[in-house]
Amino acid sequence: MAQGGDGLLREGDLLPPPSSSVMPPEAVVSQWRYSHESDWQWGLRRTFICRHLHKYPGAALDQLLALSSAWTNHIFLGCRYSPQLMEKIFKMAEGIDIGEMPSHELVLPNAPKAQKRPPSPCAACPSTSPGRATSKKDKELRISLPASTQQE
Repeated sequence: MAQGGDGLLREGDLLPPPSSSVMPPEAVVSQWRYSHESDWQWGLRRTFICRHLHKYPGAALDQLLALSSAWTNHIFLGCRYSPQLMEKIFKMAEGIDIGEMPSHELVLPNAPKAQKRPPSPCAACPSTSPGRATSKKDKELRISLPASTQQE
């Protein structure tokens, strides 16, 4: 940065970026990590937070943390928000390399397969498979059915 001999900035001199280049201590930043975030997700959200931390002092920090969460929710979960919010978080995230994202396609279930065999003629009859205790009601029902449909 060129300065005059008097230490004052002259027209055309470039100002250093705001204190964004000063990174807060890791212990401070790591307190904002969610327990469910992978290292990759946290790394991206951490970059987002650190890039804008100087613009959200004091109580405004909660807004920055909410914006960072909205951005990562959009990136990783596909969440959508109001057009104004989406535009804001996209502008704030410009230049953050998210790497290669996996593609998630909607997979529709196959059509139901045809039954392998027709239903039993006594589908409404209670099961009398071995090992199954039969109740008094089951026995009464079996007695009232024609002999040709009863299973022993």
